Formats: sequence, C-alpha cells, structure tokens
Amino acid sequence: MHSIKHKRVFVLFGDVISFFGALLLVLGLRTGLTSEALAGHLAPFSGLFLLWLLVFFLFDLYEPGASNPTPRTIGKLLLAFLLNFFLGVLLFYVVPNLGITPKSNLVLVTLISCALVIGLRRFVHHFLSNGLRKTIAFYCSTTVPAELIDEVATNGHFKPFDTCIESTEALTALDTLPEILVVPERISDVDLEFFATYPGEIAQIDTAYEMFFAKVSLALMTEEKALACMERRYSPWSVFARTAEIVVAILVLILSLPVTIITAPLVMIDGGPIFLRQKRVGKNGSVFTLYKFRSMKALAADGSAETAGAVWSEKNDPRITPIGRILRVTHIDEIPQMWNIIKGDLALVGPRAERPEFVEQLKKEIPYYYLRHIVRPGFTGWAQIKYRYARTVDDSREKFEYDLFYIKNRSLLLDLGIVVKTVQIIFTH
Repeated sequence: MHSIKHKRVFVLFGDVISFFGALLLVLGLRTGLTSEALAGHLAPFSGLFLLWLLVFFLFDLYEPGASNPTPRTIGKLLLAFLLNFFLGVLLFYVVPNLGITPKSNLVLVTLISCALVIGLRRFVHHFLSNGLRKTIAFYCSTTVPAELIDEVATNGHFKPFDTCIESTEALTALDTLPEILVVPERISDVDLEFFATYPGEIAQIDTAYEMFFAKVSLALMTEEKALACMERRYSPWSVFARTAEIVVAILVLILSLPVTIITAPLVMIDGGPIFLRQKRVGKNGSVFTLYKFRSMKALAADGSAETAGAVWSEKNDPRITPIGRILRVTHIDEIPQMWNIIKGDLALVGPRAERPEFVEQLKKEIPYYYLRHIVRPGFTGWAQIKYRYARTVDDSREKFEYDLFYIKNRSLLLDLGIVVKTVQIIFTH
C-alpha cells in the first residue's frame, strides 16, 4: 500500500531536484558557479522554490494521476510555472533587501525548471509504472466492497489478481505470493499465525479503503470503531488552533469589510433582511444560529426562502436571487460565518453544520450519523473539498464517509491542508 505514497515522494523529490538543478545550471553557465554567486542566489531562490512547491500543491500536481505528463497535466504545469514566475518577480523585485536582481536568471531558471520537471515526471511515471508496481490480492473471508475491488483492478499502481483468495491453503498453492495482501479485520487464530510469517505486506481492508478513497466505508464500520472515534484527544496545539481560528476570522472580517459594505445594500434590493439566520446542529448536538448573507428570496416572515419547512437546495435553485447567485459563486455569502467562528459555534475546519430538520432525517437513514457531532462543525472541511454539495440522502451518506475520515485522522497538518485547498477552490472554481 506504500506505492502510492512512494510515487508522491519520488515526484516531489524530482521537482526539488529540477528546481535546484536549473539554478545550478544557470549559475554555472553565467557565472562559472562561483562561491559568491551561490551565496547570493541560494537562500532567496530556496525561499522561492518553497512557494513553487506550494503552488504545485494548490494545482493538485501531487495527486496520483498528476504524475503522468499528459497534455492536461502539462497544461496545469505550464499554468503553475507562469504563476511561479510572477511570484519570483514579486519576491525579487518588490522586496529590495534580498540583495539580488536576477532578471534573466529568473527567466532561465523558470524555463529550465519547467523542462526538467516534465522530463523527470515522465521518467518517474514510467519507472514506477513498469518497475515498482506491486501485485495485490484480497483475502476474502468476508465481503469486500465492490468499489474497492474495481479501484484496484483499474489502478495503475498495482497488478491485481483476478479473483479473491478464500483460504490460506489457496494462498500457498499459488506459484508466486501477492506482494500485498488485503485482509479482513476479523480472522481466525490460524490465519493470524499464518499472516505473522507472510513474506509480503499485510493491509487491513479498511486501511486499504481509506488509502484509495480518503474516506471511511460505512459498510466496514463497527461499534468498536465508532467508540474509537469518540475518544477525546487533548493536544497542546488545541489552544493554539483555537487562537489561530479567532485571528483568521477577525482578519477575514476586516479585509472583507469593503465587500460587506457593497454587498449589504445589494442584498436589500429585492426586499428582506441582509442576513440569513438559520438553526444548525453543532458539537454534542447543540443548536446554534448560523449567519450568512441572504442569497435566496425572502418568502417567510423570518426572511428564509421556505414556507412549508426545510427542503433540500436544488441545483440552479429558482429561489436564488440574481445577486445571491453571484454571492454563492464567489463564496461572499459565507463571510458572516466568521462571527460564528469567533463565538465558538464553528471551527475553521470540521464537518459541515447541518440543519436540525435534516439531522433527524439523516440519523434515521445513515448509520452512525451522530458521530459528526463529536467535533465542532467547520467553515470548511474534508467532505466539502472532496465532494459536491449534498442535495439528497445518498449525497449526505457519501459526504459522511469523508467526515468520518476527517474525524478519525484529524490533525493540525490535515487542517492546514484543508484550509490551503479551500483557498484554491475559492479562487479557481
């Protein structure tokens, strides 16, 4: 199961080599690679290269499918390098204390880096696809989710076996053993003893599912796993994270004040309140009031667009006003939620806060749905960046599997990654 991770590491390492290789090549051609030239260029370019790697992350250039330089990924690489070049211009020409004005050096480093990145990525993809693909099989003493079998069968990182292996006898009868064996969570003592001496890699089925899909399968969920999700984790970062959330929320409110001043009268044009106040379910099942700029027609006395109870929002919902459509596309309608973060109703990252009426319905139809409420809901979250807006119970089930992955694996680094990805979505979608 480590081949996907290894591929990302190889690609990342190759990009770093390309950046610094281009710099050394340019300095060698133009200055003879003197110690003075290295001392003057290495530090500022190292900082720039860190920004370049961040841009690559924002452009999804470290996703498994992006390592192959297809026309689509090459197009994304060229756009990323164009942005990287302008970042270099800003860094070297706007910040005067760096001590260098590279001019043509920056142009050459950018062009050579681009060529090297594409070339090395092509080599890494060819090398890993043909030389490092591992054989994988399922030990099927229990049901394996069909989507997991389909994913393995079509994933270029593995060489799948055609059928599931049903016993250790059938496994030992094979001419060659699979390098990765995906096993169920509950197996017999005899099987466990056999797997203890298995020469290949053993992966539990839920681990494999999470690796491929970045979500938790409800079909594999148990009461024991649900209880494990409920464990309270204290981290010294908790106080820092809460402080950082408040600081970010205040900064967003301050920086967006001109937008708010323009938005407020526009929302009032069609009559009704500026803000939509909706009840949402928070941590431990508590109910709070969520604030947003109103984007729908005010049909009820409270300014909401509903006259007969809560209903799912539809794609191209006719209740959305022309101004509201712009607010939603630009995500400006979400700005007032910063006040919910300051109050402590919302976290910066977490599951989406759902309406009480929908929660009661979804708890009846989706097993373990109550687990969403063991953490604070978030302004953004893993499910929000991985899946479309939920308009049905099936959509909510799918998003809940992503929420479970976040609850199980939540960490400071995961939160930071979600925040960065959210910024990318806001400015590119």
